[in-house]
Amino acid sequence: MKHTLYLLTFTSILVLSSCNKPEPIVERLPTEVSVYHLTKEQVTDAKKIQQYAGVASPHDYVDVVPQLSGTIINLGVKDGQYVQKGQFLARIDNEDYRNQSAVQQAQLKFAKETYLRMKEVYEKGSIAEIKYLEAKSNYEQAQAAVKASQFYVSKSSIHAPKSGYIANLTAVQGSLAGEGQFLMRIVDIQQLDILVSIAANEIHLFKNGLSANVFFPALEDKMVTGRVTDVSMFSPSGTPSYTVKVRIENSGQQIRPGMNARIEFETPTAEVIREAKRYIPAEAVQIDNKNQHFVYVVDSKNGIAFKRLVTLGHTTGEFIEIEKGLDATATIVTSGFQKITDQSKITVKK
Repeated sequence: MKHTLYLLTFTSILVLSSCNKPEPIVERLPTEVSVYHLTKEQVTDAKKIQQYAGVASPHDYVDVVPQLSGTIINLGVKDGQYVQKGQFLARIDNEDYRNQSAVQQAQLKFAKETYLRMKEVYEKGSIAEIKYLEAKSNYEQAQAAVKASQFYVSKSSIHAPKSGYIANLTAVQGSLAGEGQFLMRIVDIQQLDILVSIAANEIHLFKNGLSANVFFPALEDKMVTGRVTDVSMFSPSGTPSYTVKVRIENSGQQIRPGMNARIEFETPTAEVIREAKRYIPAEAVQIDNKNQHFVYVVDSKNGIAFKRLVTLGHTTGEFIEIEKGLDATATIVTSGFQKITDQSKITVKK
């Protein structure tokens, strides 16, 4: 009996020992992933964007339109002519307005005489106040009508609102001009804007203040320095490109609107490059169960990928801008992320 008890006790100890024996540790193999190196690829892309074609356009101009309708009886300028501010441009037949003004002048004279007579009688108490006020109102209305007609008579003679060159002249002496109809344009070419078409996947590299050298083949490759003053936010309908304006000084006024130009942009500024680094392939961005956008960033020293929440910006072609949450020198997992979680071991495809 005692022998049986000892045997059972020994057997129980063996069973318990086997139950407490630790499970063997199975180490998971690193997941192979593809990555996108921001520093290496984005800076290289930025530096490739150097030369573009453009066309010169006037920075400052004003359209000349008449403020009354009538026949152009005198045209004092030609297309391409330089005019000073205040110089005579054209005259529109104002006979109708002169006749109308003469009639209103006569009406004003009658209204004034009536008003003065009524005023004198009213002050003596011989008429009701309403008669006096009616005469006064008629006199004031006649004054306003004369002033308006004189305004139109004065506007029959058109003068240059600014100095510059006459362009796009459509006015013809003897032809009928309508109120608000375009007659000509006065162009100031002391400053010009060079209009440059930029592809959608490159527009994010251009910012106001970026320096450029502008060459004009028609002027034996004359070179003028300029700076970006405007980067369009919208592209023409159905066109995957945007317009960048480069402002230049046109000393000597050799450069004319419409001339073709070659633009060489200097290496982008540190700010531009820094922003360029934050454009990553759109497929690298994921959404978690809380509807938060994130990417996997590689810690190359420890061979792991960790989850990083990000704020998205503009989408440009196959790339997407990261506004917040991503360092400019990060390495991003672009494929294989379906098999990893936060702080998973990884190896990078060669």
